[in-house]
Amino acid sequence: MESKKGFTLMEMVLYVMLFVAVGGLMTGITLNSLRVSTRENANTEVVQQLDFVMSTVQKLVGDASLVEAVYQTDGDNIPTNDPTVINQDNDCDDNSVYCTLKLRFENDNLDPTWVVASSTGVYLVSGDDDEAGDTPLTQDSPTTDRITTDAVLVDFLRFTKYELPSGHALAKMNLSLTYNTDNPKFRITRSIVSAIGRVTAATFDDSLVPNDANVYDIGALGGLEWRSLILGSNLIMAEGSAPSASTGYGKLYVNSTNKGLHFMNSAGVTAPVSLSTDTKCLWLSDPADTDDLKSVWIANGFSATITKIWCESDQTVNADLQVDDGTPADVDGTDLVCDTTPAEDESMGGDPTLADGDRLDLAIASVSGSPTWLSICWTVNYDF
Repeated sequence: MESKKGFTLMEMVLYVMLFVAVGGLMTGITLNSLRVSTRENANTEVVQQLDFVMSTVQKLVGDASLVEAVYQTDGDNIPTNDPTVINQDNDCDDNSVYCTLKLRFENDNLDPTWVVASSTGVYLVSGDDDEAGDTPLTQDSPTTDRITTDAVLVDFLRFTKYELPSGHALAKMNLSLTYNTDNPKFRITRSIVSAIGRVTAATFDDSLVPNDANVYDIGALGGLEWRSLILGSNLIMAEGSAPSASTGYGKLYVNSTNKGLHFMNSAGVTAPVSLSTDTKCLWLSDPADTDDLKSVWIANGFSATITKIWCESDQTVNADLQVDDGTPADVDGTDLVCDTTPAEDESMGGDPTLADGDRLDLAIASVSGSPTWLSICWTVNYDF
């Protein structure tokens, strides 16, 4: 009898059930792998865009001349220089959703640059400065660049500005991004908080003005001093009282009394900086005891001190210089005897000091014989 080989019905059912089980298992593994891969891709996308925004803002702050302002905005990402449109006094805090960072640059194409955000992205708006100061404000056709893509949504962008008395301002950024998808399983959210500071030299294209008068210093005593101050024009100083002495340091200040520039050493001793010495002479023919010469010299725009007087004549002439501020007063206090042997005196026993506007007179007390000439000189220290 001939035998027949094949699968029985039971075997076929068993094989089908095994195939279905293995297929279902493989499908589950594949779907789970796809879900994990999609979540990883979403996470990578969010993290990469966070890093890109951070590095972009960090470079901008590093290149900027000034971190000018941080303020809360409504997320329309259209900043403006017009203070009637955007109130820069709107503080950015932890309850804010979208804030703006305003930076100033030397390059007019970048000045100013705003970092702004809305729910759809983070943007850079650059070059909308009003150099002319026109009213209403003119604009420089600003450029807008989006630095995130459609793959993410912006949950919030917050900035905080920190003023450092001995350095540049810091800007702290707090940013949260979410992967843009309708599937809640893949809606990955990541955030980053970082403080960004300037570490390069500052370049300014406008006046450097503090936000409060007579409060902040440039540098600090005790190891944080600047090496040199190089100016292309004037150094303008306000007048004031003498500062307190600091061991190891000298100080310049404008004396409020005579408006002159003074120097104080580390021991607290002060002296005029603009002190210079000069000698003036007057030659008079046929001097007589009735001569009283007014305003032979004047302190105009400065104060001065006479430190020495000497005189000579072909006979004998007794004379003295007088400081005249409305009431003449002898400079030497004792008449000099001017004869053929030059007389000089440095004691200055009278009033040798001339304030700004005081005049110098020459008073001849007496003569002996018939002198034909008199020469009198004086040395003066200027105090500008």
